[in-house]
Amino acid sequence: MYKLRLPPKITVRAVDVLCTHLLLTVQFLSLSFIQRETTMKSLFFVICILVLLHAAGHAESSRRHRDDRRQASSCKLFVFGDTFVDNGNTDKQGLTWWTRNWYKPYGVSDANHDYSPTGRFSDGKVQSDFLAMILGHDESPAPENMRRGDDDDDDSFGMNFAAGFSKAKAINTTASEFSAQIGRFRRLLKHGIISRDINQSVALVAFSGYDYTYIPHKDTDRHGYTNFIDDVTESIANGVSDIKELGVTKVLVNMLQPMGCSPRFTRTANNYTECIKSEITDIHNKKIKEKLGSEDSVLLLDLYTTFNQIIHPKSGTGFVHRHLPAARATRRAGTAARLTAGTAKNCSRCATSRTSTSTGTSITRRRLDGRPSWTSSKTPSRNFSTSIARQ
Repeated sequence: MYKLRLPPKITVRAVDVLCTHLLLTVQFLSLSFIQRETTMKSLFFVICILVLLHAAGHAESSRRHRDDRRQASSCKLFVFGDTFVDNGNTDKQGLTWWTRNWYKPYGVSDANHDYSPTGRFSDGKVQSDFLAMILGHDESPAPENMRRGDDDDDDSFGMNFAAGFSKAKAINTTASEFSAQIGRFRRLLKHGIISRDINQSVALVAFSGYDYTYIPHKDTDRHGYTNFIDDVTESIANGVSDIKELGVTKVLVNMLQPMGCSPRFTRTANNYTECIKSEITDIHNKKIKEKLGSEDSVLLLDLYTTFNQIIHPKSGTGFVHRHLPAARATRRAGTAARLTAGTAKNCSRCATSRTSTSTGTSITRRRLDGRPSWTSSKTPSRNFSTSIARQ
């Protein structure tokens, strides 16, 4: 964790000027981040400096001796999205495919929570935790469903609205999960449960492709799914605009990771040996850049390049088992979590998990099973597997 101490003679005005220059640097990095294949760490480090300096400057004017963590806490973090960043907003009533994140082996590497599941789709932290740590906090802000009630004043450092399996695009006449998350954020602001003073806040918008697990049959040819992707990315862009209108000043938006490297595709196609070319990923990221790349207050996080640098490193170092999930069921009866609920003998948490990676993950590892496909009425059509494999 980086710590920052301001010399006593630095004024609030000087800090504001420096922050302005740092903001320009962040904007430049958001472009070079895509074009020069820099790492996510570079972008986050600059954001960290920007937020800490701004918070420290205002703290200096009132309480010069406030510690660094308290200074960083003045910046609130609001999280929207899906499984990549959810830290406990999904239901946990009974073990099903949709609630498996509340059961081991999820959480087994999380020392901060007694090595137990917390509702995160990870053996440890998720992306929202890492961003919160960079902003000076221990972990992601609390999930929205853990609020005590509408009459309680929540003066914490933000809130996490993300929920596993959420989609950005509305289905038929039903509002999308993204719209619903923003609606809850708007309501909590209106009722004062979240302070309206959020002009030093950051939002993270992270959608990892659940919109594409089922593409309507009419949209399964190339022209159709291109239009479908345009609708999805337009929904993300509109949501970002709504978040900014509510007062959030900086918005980080995930670009799509290489979907064809997810274990549910590498398992069925080639026994975890290589990725499948994902045309949907390419089109999605191109459209996200077109719609949001020029926004001054929006930073695009290029997860595609970040994951590719891990999966296809330039040198011979790095992860050894790059296409394996961190854990998987040893029988074909279901998820690792379902099998370990009764006995640990039916799940294999890879002995090489520290040297394996998966793009079914957040910044570290998210998917803890090798389940190749969904088992619900929303099972993706065969056309989806075909479309992502196209060159």
